[in-house]
Amino acid sequence: MRSFKCLMVLFVGLSLLVGCGSSKNESSTALQSKKVTVSGKVAYEVALPASLAKGKKYPLFFFLSPDGAPKQFLPSAGPACEDLKCIFAGSYNYRNNTHPDSWANAIKDCIEHLKKNQPVDSDKIFLGGFSGGAQASYVTSFFHKGICRGILANSGVIHQNLHDPGELGQCRLKAVALISGTDDGVVTPDHLRKDEKLLQNTGINSKFISFKGAHQVAPKDKFLEAMKWLLKQ
Repeated sequence: MRSFKCLMVLFVGLSLLVGCGSSKNESSTALQSKKVTVSGKVAYEVALPASLAKGKKYPLFFFLSPDGAPKQFLPSAGPACEDLKCIFAGSYNYRNNTHPDSWANAIKDCIEHLKKNQPVDSDKIFLGGFSGGAQASYVTSFFHKGICRGILANSGVIHQNLHDPGELGQCRLKAVALISGTDDGVVTPDHLRKDEKLLQNTGINSKFISFKGAHQVAPKDKFLEAMKWLLKQ
């Protein structure tokens, strides 16, 4: 098995088969988010659903954007989180083409901060992302085993260094929802179908969801479908 330091070097260059642009989504969101500072730096965006019950814990979906812009998920994931009574959060630390040293531990720190300051259900934490952010979700789950129950991968592939089921299995994922644009020429549906097969061969539950579109953040109804399924796994 390769060493942690060796893998940290190999995981550099997360631009493989992923784009780095944001996607505009014109749908409205009921959630109002705010920036949160950790260790003196703006670290993540968070939004809570309305009418939280005192003493109750709620699922957390933590998103990674390829360009450090977590609000790009609000039009799609925001309403879905509201409908499903989940906590929305997104990282300002992750960006494509940066070394995992600059974000893997920072993402873990953000999730720990959320667990201490918000009513997070520790058994229902999910990472998600678009493009390189989806790929980074897999990488984060490898370096911080057990950090999340599952992943929502919107147009982002499994990193090549996790193509061995022995390596991928170390992520301790229960399930992965794969969302694919039918006209995506960057991360094609075939790429995600191969990931689906790899996940199944590793013993990780998977669900493939398509939407009419290119390399972009999927619409709210697809996020809702993916998140609803993940919560049942």
